Order: sequence, then C-alpha cells, then structure tokens
Amino acid sequence: MKTIVLKKANYFFYILIYISISINSYSQIRVVNMVPLLQSNQTSHDVEPNIAVNPANRLQIAGTAFTPDPMGGTEAPIYISTDGGNNWALNSIIPGNDATYGTGDITARFAGSSNQLYAGTLRGGAPSFTLNLMRIPNFTSGAIADLLVTRSDVDQPYVQATTVLSNSGAGKDRTYTTSNERSGSLPAGVDLSLDAFSTPTPGGLGSNLMPTRAGTLRVMPGVRPTVHPSGVVYMAYYENTASPGGMVYTCDVVVTRDDNWGSGATPFRNLTDSGDGLNGQRVVTARAVPAFGANIGNSRLVASNISIAVDPTNAARVYVAWADRVAAADYTLHVRRSDDSGQTWTADLLTITNATNPALAVNSSGKLGFLYQQLTGVGASRRWVTHIQRSITNGTSWATDNILSTALMSDPGPWLGDYVHLMAVDKDFYGIFSASNYPDNANFPQGVTYNRNADWGTHQLLGTDGTTVISSSMDPFFFHITELASGDDFYVRDFTNSTTTFDPGLEPSTYPWFYVNSDVWNRRTNAPGGFNANDQPQSEDPWQVIDGINYSFARVHRKAVGPDRDVTLNYMYSEFGTGSNYVDASANPDPVLTFSGGALTVTQTTGFEWELPATVSNHTCLAVEISTATDPIIQPTLLGHAPGWSNGTDLMVLNDNNKAQRNMQVYRVPEGGSSGLSAYAVIHNPSINTADMILEWRPINPRHKIVPTFEAFGDKKLSRITKNGVVLANMKPGESRHIKVNYGVRGSLDKETYAIAMSEVKREVVVNGFSIGQKINKVESVIEQNVSYEANILKRISKLHKSENADNIIKNNTKFIANKRYTVEEVKSLYKLNNEDNYTILKKLLDKNSSDPYALMTSWTKFQGLINTIKTADLLIAQLSHLNALDAYITSLELEKGNPADYIQTLYIQKDLAEKLIKDKSLQKIEYLLSASNKIIESAEGRKTTIKEYPQHIREVLPVLKAIAEKYNNSSEVVNAIETLGKGNEDYADIQKNHINLLLAIRDSIMKAK
Repeated sequence: MKTIVLKKANYFFYILIYISISINSYSQIRVVNMVPLLQSNQTSHDVEPNIAVNPANRLQIAGTAFTPDPMGGTEAPIYISTDGGNNWALNSIIPGNDATYGTGDITARFAGSSNQLYAGTLRGGAPSFTLNLMRIPNFTSGAIADLLVTRSDVDQPYVQATTVLSNSGAGKDRTYTTSNERSGSLPAGVDLSLDAFSTPTPGGLGSNLMPTRAGTLRVMPGVRPTVHPSGVVYMAYYENTASPGGMVYTCDVVVTRDDNWGSGATPFRNLTDSGDGLNGQRVVTARAVPAFGANIGNSRLVASNISIAVDPTNAARVYVAWADRVAAADYTLHVRRSDDSGQTWTADLLTITNATNPALAVNSSGKLGFLYQQLTGVGASRRWVTHIQRSITNGTSWATDNILSTALMSDPGPWLGDYVHLMAVDKDFYGIFSASNYPDNANFPQGVTYNRNADWGTHQLLGTDGTTVISSSMDPFFFHITELASGDDFYVRDFTNSTTTFDPGLEPSTYPWFYVNSDVWNRRTNAPGGFNANDQPQSEDPWQVIDGINYSFARVHRKAVGPDRDVTLNYMYSEFGTGSNYVDASANPDPVLTFSGGALTVTQTTGFEWELPATVSNHTCLAVEISTATDPIIQPTLLGHAPGWSNGTDLMVLNDNNKAQRNMQVYRVPEGGSSGLSAYAVIHNPSINTADMILEWRPINPRHKIVPTFEAFGDKKLSRITKNGVVLANMKPGESRHIKVNYGVRGSLDKETYAIAMSEVKREVVVNGFSIGQKINKVESVIEQNVSYEANILKRISKLHKSENADNIIKNNTKFIANKRYTVEEVKSLYKLNNEDNYTILKKLLDKNSSDPYALMTSWTKFQGLINTIKTADLLIAQLSHLNALDAYITSLELEKGNPADYIQTLYIQKDLAEKLIKDKSLQKIEYLLSASNKIIESAEGRKTTIKEYPQHIREVLPVLKAIAEKYNNSSEVVNAIETLGKGNEDYADIQKNHINLLLAIRDSIMKAK
C-alpha cells in the first residue's frame, strides 16, 4: 500500500489519500471520515451508524448516526453524498432532534429502483422510545421526511427495503422495519408495507406481524431482517427463554422466514423448528448473552449484536452472526450458514473473541463480507480494531481480513454504539462504522480521507477556521470496497431499447423483459447484420442442421475504459418458451473478443458456427455467457439449467451481467388479416420439485392495444387460463407442455413490431419468459417466410420420420424459392401441388396420436378452404398458424421420447434422492451415489465432461438405484425402467426418460411413506 499526505493551504489540514491495495486479483478499499468540512467544530459522539446506498444510482448515499442538528433546530440530520461517498453534507430533515444525540436509534434504506429513501428512528428528546417511520422522496432536498407511523415504547427500529422488478408487483417498494416492543403483549414487531410508495399512507405499517414462540419471555432489542429479490424474507433475533441472572440472559438465536414477501394474513411462518415444532428455527439454544449494564471495554451491550444476510444468487443460502459469552469474560462473535432456507445450520464458520457489532452482507457474486469491531491489547494499550473479512467459499475459509481503523480505547473513550452496517450493491461492499476521529495515520491501515479539518502531523483536529484545536470525539466513517475495477467489469446488455436507453450493466438488472432485446443474436450467414433504428441487432431464426450452418453474435461492453483484455463467449440454446434447459450450441472452440486501446464496446464480427439438430424446433432461445480471468460468470452456469430452475430463487440472468438471453420470436404477417396468428411455446419445469408455473402477459409497448387468447395443452384440469395469462399446475420436474398464443395486429407496414412478453412469475418476480412479436410486411415477404418455414419443418419430418412425401414438398418449395416469383398466384399453385403430400404426412403423423391434440386437421382444413378465395392475408396467416401447430406437434413427439437437455436436471434429482436417504443405514453405498452425483454434476457444469459420459454414469450407479427401488418402490414401472437402463442403451433421450421416471417414482414413494 502507498499513501501520500497532502496539505490544503486554505484550511491548513491534511488529507491522507488511499491509492491502491491488492487483495487476490483486485480490490480497492476507500475509507472516508463523513463529518463535513463546515462541521469541523463538531465534538459530538456520532455512534450507532447506518448506511444506505441507492442501487439505482450508486453515487447517492445516505448515512445516519447519533448526530444533532448543528443549528439546534427541531429536525435531526442525515449525512448525504451525491458523489459516491467522497464528500458529505448534513441535511436536517428527520423530525425529532435532541441537542446531544440528534435522534435515538436510526436506520435508513433506499428501495431497489424508485430512488425513495425509507427511515426508522427513535425520536430524539421526549417522549423517549417513540418510533417514527418515514419516507423521503428526495433525500437531498430540504423537505422534511414524510411521517408514516408513530408508536411509543419501541426500541431499535431496523429498516430493509427493495423494489419489485416486474409484473403485478412491478415498481412497488416493499419495506420491512423490525423493532423491539419494550412492553405489552407483543415483544417484537415488523412494520411491513408491500407498496410503501403508495400515498398517502402505505398499508401494513403498524401491524406488528412478528409471530412469537411459546415460552418466549422476551425478544431482545436486535431484530434484523434481510430480503431476497425473489421475495423470500428472513428475520433473526435473540429469544430470551429464562429469567436473567444479573446482567446475563439465556437466549436462543432464532431465524424466521416468509416465502412470499411477508404477504398474507399470517406472514413469517414458513420455517418451523425441527426440534420443538414451533415457528422459527433455532440456530443455537441456551446461550449466555450479557445485556443492559454489561460492557465490553467501554462499550455497552444490549443484546443487539446480531446480523443476517441472504445470498442474492441463492435464496436458500443465508448467513447469521451473533454474539454470546462463551466464558465469564469471553464475549464471542459467531458466523454460521444455512443452505436449506434456514432449516439446518453449519457449525461456526468463524469465531471472534472480545468483539462486538457484527454485520454481514453478500454481494452479487455470492462473496460474503463480515464487518465487526474487536477489543485488543491490555490496560492503556487497549484498542478498538474495526475489521472487514471476506470469503469466496461461502464462509468455509476467509481469504481477506482488512483492518479499517485501530485506535486506543481511551481516544476519546465513549462507547461505540450498538451496531454498524455493511451492505452490498452489485459486486461492491459499502459500510459504515464509528471510531475515534483522532488523526493518526497509524490508526487507519487502509488510508483515510477526512472531510473535516485535521493536522496529521500534530495529530490534532482543527475547527472550521483551520486553526482552533478541537477535542477528539467519535465520528462515522464510510468505506467502499471495489471488488472489480470498472474497466474490468464486462457485460452483455439485458436490453437495448435505443441508442440512449440501454442496460448499463447493473446487478441485478432492473429491466423486467431481460429476455427480449439483449445483445445476443443469431444469423444465417457469417456476418453480424445491421442494427435497427433502436440500435437493436437484427436476429434471424436458426436453420436446422439439415438446412445450413448458424452463426451466433454478441455485443460486449464494459463499464469504463480499462486495460487490454480477452473475453471468452460461450453460446447455448434451448427450446423456445420458458424453463427449457440450455445446452451448448456446439463443441467448437469458444470465440474470444479482444478489447484493446481502452475500448468500451466490441461487437463480434465473425460468428460462432453452430448447428441445430432436427429434434429441436428452429423456434429457439439463444444465450451467451462471457468471462475473463478477473470477471467470471456467477455460478451456476446456464448450461443444463434455465433461469428459475432453483424454485425460482436464482434469478440467474438478472443477477449476473455476464449472462444474457434472447427468447424472442417475430413473425412477418400480411396487412388486413381478419383472424389472429397462432404461435406455440414450450413450458418446461426446470426444477427438481413439482411446481405450478405461472405465466403473465404484457404488451412490450403499452401503446399497442393487444388482446391475446391462450390455450394450454395436456390435462385440462392442470391448466387454468387467467385474466393475465396461464397457470400450468402440478408440473412434474422435467415435464414440458405447450401453450398456444393467438392474437392479430392492426399496425402499419414495416413500422413496428407488435409484441407481447410472456413472463414466468414466482412471488411477483419475473424469473424467465419469452416474447412473441408480429410485424406487418409485404405479401411477397410473408410468402417467402412461409414457404421457407414449411420446407424447414418438412426437413425435420424427413429426417425424423423418413417421409418421401416430405421430400417431395421440400423439392417443390426449394424450386419455388430459387425462382423468387413470390406472387399470390404462384404460391397458390405451390399449395395445390403439395396438397396430397401434406395430407398424407398429417395422416401418418396423427396415427401416432389419434386424438389430434394440436388440432392439425382443423388448421389444415381452414388453410385449404382459403386457397381458392381472394382473402390473401387470411390464407397466409392460416398457413403460418398451421405450420406453427405442426412444428409444435413434432417437437412434442420428440420430447415424449425423453429430453437429453434435462440430463443435468435429472442428476440433480438423483442427488436430492441420495440426500434424502443418507441417514438410511440399511442401504449400501448411498454415500457413493451422492458423491458420484456431485462429481458428474460438477464436471458437466464445468464443461469438463458432456452428455457422452452420462450412459457410463448410469451403469455405475444403477445397482444402488436398484437396491433403493427394492426397498421403497418395486412397481412394474420402476422395474421396467431399471431393466431398460440395464441394457446399455446409448440413446440419450431414452436414458434420460427412464432415469427421471425411476427417480421420481422412488422419491414419491419415500415422501408418501413419511
């Protein structure tokens, strides 16, 4: 580390400038004393600090502490910064100022994208312990905060907030303010609002919704919430279970959870203790917790040393930290992790003795940060040392431990306060702590910047005049850890809507339709094609392998000018729709884009060659993952998965700007059609559990008055058409169903695409989706599309079903396209020429399913009836609708055979089965089954192996699966599946089908037995 000391002549104070410090591959730590220059006379003890960074604009930061109004007014101040924390000012807008402390306990949080700041405080001055909940529309203005709730006899309000990204909850701010009720029937509460931005007063506040456990004497002051973007909300608190002995309370550490934003009449009841069956899981029990008069050093203890944080990449992974007394004089911090939504917990991942004020946060890469303050030394040499530790291994090891501040306990002496705060925005960590402001370089190992006047040579604080010596006190210190330099932060846009409106690379993305206009696309020739007026790349549907080679392209960006870097791109595709697992587009070497000369954007000019097999529709979704040595993807990869695969809590593309997908199908339609076009999409359940899949539609452009209708295929009892879309109920893991979307457009020729977004929604959050668009084109262009599309489908049929009739149509259509005479008369002649072959093909195909589930004969008859009419538009739309139905039917026949794209998903189900049986000692080699499952999953996701190794794995684990089946489910279905797998068949689809059916049948039997 290097530091430079500079003297500012006007005020005769010194600034210590931090230049750089390397941690692992890259990391910068910046520490700033927040007291503004104009408050250099300040001697108050500003403790119990909290920080709020605006996720929508990281330059906007608000800080809070026990800070009185410098003008002695009736409103207390907050600290504000509009330049990312370099410079600070005070803004007195909080009702209830005390001349010594400002407010009592105060915390604040920005919502996700609304720019609203929410705050909870204990009002300064009389009456004490009065809760104020506030909303601050513009934290830099002088307008007093909007007061939403006032309640007495409350302690330690703690605020968390977020904004719902999309769909029915789109744009709604959701706030969770926990507190400790000091008396009365409810020992703790949570004021929550599911629409905190609503006016005049949001609903839900003041409801005190915290459920209590039987036998609880008291919930101690520290009640801490954490919110996952998918709507999973956790809370952690100390539960006092026995009468205190002196200043020591016997407490359990309890975590509660709500799986749907805290909505419903009885929220926070989704986690039941595995021991006593009561609400909330006890992490530890019967711990000695000193409080209310007990001290560590000169800092008081009030049983508020507790923190909780959820991993944004995985809502099931949650961390908790707390403090207790291991021995009589040994106050210890503990950190633990749960990987199953709080049900079970690891042993201590970290223990820190003689420490207080724990604060946890997890960044968008899953990196864990832990902030705390530790008392070291003895006697007059005792120091308060502020640490920030980080772990990239989920807390199993800690690669970095950085000291932010270390000052003698006697400088200046008063207590630290009851809490500090750490939060993550994107990959970066932001935090705040209180410490002595005694200006000594040795006290700040990472360097520090002071806004207030100081003489670092004489170790003196100076007043606003730059000369008057000011006594030391406690100040709030802001810090920012940059985990990845902006010049090394590469991304693919989740959306490009125009040359001025596009994704800036936020994590998570704030764009709900991230699957529509991203910077990844396909071409049928090895050239990237043009960009339209909205700066969107022009994508083409891929050819099947029987028709030609495809070329994938991407436009890659980075956040700032940086060094020369090579960016590797990995392309994948899946069936068009939502939930289908991605597979690698090709085994060809991944393309590499070179950023040189400080370039901010590089567009791929040479495409990545890939082929689409006939088993898959040419209506596909395309995805890309990019990586560099310093900016890899956030695991897991899309390979073998789809966004929403982990019960909808992964948000894989939204959370990771190194991933992008395009699930957009645009059809050319003629002007003047009297009926709508029918299109189809595959809906697939990518998780390991049975689930309802909810699809909601919205027009991409709200100006377009589109009224679609829907139909779901399969068991009609398991699907429901709603006002907003479709619900597909009880979809088994790996199950696929088609939905039909029908709508027409009344637009202008070649002007706009009329598109609807079909979003897969869980907990009001879009986890995946697809878009279907229609654009009015000239009749000649629509004819060319339809004839080419028919040839492509017939090539699928020829390859998959050995059809001479299909070959005849292909020959006729190929000749028609080559002649380029796209007139109505010519195309009607072609239709009549192909009529008999088409009818024969349909009859043979439907022999496989006499019920005609896709109504092919109906759509064929409608099309045929229009050939001799003058309704050209209706004829072409009817043909395109029929072709879409035919293509969907062929795809469904292939999926019935099994789905090779699901092999990794099936291995996860096998892993889940092994985990459920791990305690069954009567079965042999369950540990082997679990180990083998983990090994092949890790290898496949790491692209070290492919599906080619899948058959051998099945042969190796089949004896274990057979032994499990003999105990739990020896039905004929299971026996047949085992026998089929035992024949050594190398057909990937057949192996996957029998494998998943075997696993699900056994697992269902085990669950029923329980």
